Amino acid sequence: MPNRHPDLSGASQQIVLNPQAQVVLDMFAADPEVEADSGVPVHVAARRTHLRSVEWVSGTGEHVAEVIDLAVPGDGGPVPIRIYRPQGARPGALMYLHGGGWVVGGIESFDAACRALANRCRLPVVSVDYRLAPEHPFPAAISDCVAVAEWISSGGGELHGVRGPLVVAGDSAGGHLASLVAFAARDGGGSPSIEALVLVYPIIDATMSSESFRRYANGYFLTADTMRWYWSSFLGARYGSVDSDFSPAHRTDVSGLPRTLVITAEHDVLRDEGEAWAARLGEAGVDVTLHRFPGMIHGFFRFDRVCSAAGEAYDLIGRFACERPRATSARARAMSRLAGRVYLERGKPVSVLLSWTGKGPRNVLIRRADGTEVVRPFRGLRRPPEAVTAPEDVTGIDTDGRAPS
Repeated sequence: MPNRHPDLSGASQQIVLNPQAQVVLDMFAADPEVEADSGVPVHVAARRTHLRSVEWVSGTGEHVAEVIDLAVPGDGGPVPIRIYRPQGARPGALMYLHGGGWVVGGIESFDAACRALANRCRLPVVSVDYRLAPEHPFPAAISDCVAVAEWISSGGGELHGVRGPLVVAGDSAGGHLASLVAFAARDGGGSPSIEALVLVYPIIDATMSSESFRRYANGYFLTADTMRWYWSSFLGARYGSVDSDFSPAHRTDVSGLPRTLVITAEHDVLRDEGEAWAARLGEAGVDVTLHRFPGMIHGFFRFDRVCSAAGEAYDLIGRFACERPRATSARARAMSRLAGRVYLERGKPVSVLLSWTGKGPRNVLIRRADGTEVVRPFRGLRRPPEAVTAPEDVTGIDTDGRAPS
């Protein structure tokens, strides 16, 4: 079932970029384009540009206690990984899947981000150098990522301080791969074992049909044409088709996924599909947090030399990773489903945490959906849900948590 994509900002609202995001756009605008007749394949030129951009916008990286390069057995051959162990690491691990449209990026270009995440989360971070398209189209990258997740989950990294519980994180195409790894684990009976997901402006919908995809099609770092080229490179002969195997938005059942943090950027072609995905997860009873960074563009997560929002995102992920999973009652799951339903039907985000009032949770949700723009919606409950209100005061919820039609 495809996602519905509400326009959360309103088509008439003026676009206001964060000044730091504008600096990044100006830097990239000043970069000379590769000549069309240079004889260099487009994907090779794109990789060169990507690596050059690291020097401009990514920091040198924080100190960590140890960095180890290894290779993990995979169906397509050894999968290179890099392990970042912070000082005083706690039990667990975070597997990081880099962005780059499945075509560009790698361990080196996301080194600074992985170092920061290791220190913020106080977890060993395992960065995966999965195979890239177009040389290795779908499903090569997914196969590599699942292989590394299974290696971690089965104890393959224990000699290097890498052991469960496992957090799987990724940005952009990496967020897409992280979602598919989570589905593989769910459908495989819990193997590999995944405790949490972090999706940073994830690619979710192969139809590329959201309002933000049209609104930010040009001029905001990731363009609509580039996104189409990424999908084409990734899918090869299957480009133009839509299948739940590679388009999470078209999954009919999204229940049973681990607790999830979704981060989006306001001025990003991928914004709406990421936020609608968070809403669908919430509607399905998944414990989900959504945080939009206002004024930001796609890619800010690795622009830590220029954008302070990158550091804020690292801190947010660190807090999320350090949280202990909450036991959720049937009422809590119903509230999460209702939050997602209101989000989708009202076309507005639900606010930070559910505030309990005497008017009943449905009215709270609708009022907040109508009155908020920047989001961190539908988290779990601060109080035991059974103690919030008497049953007769909880208006607008039936037994499965849906708002009445």
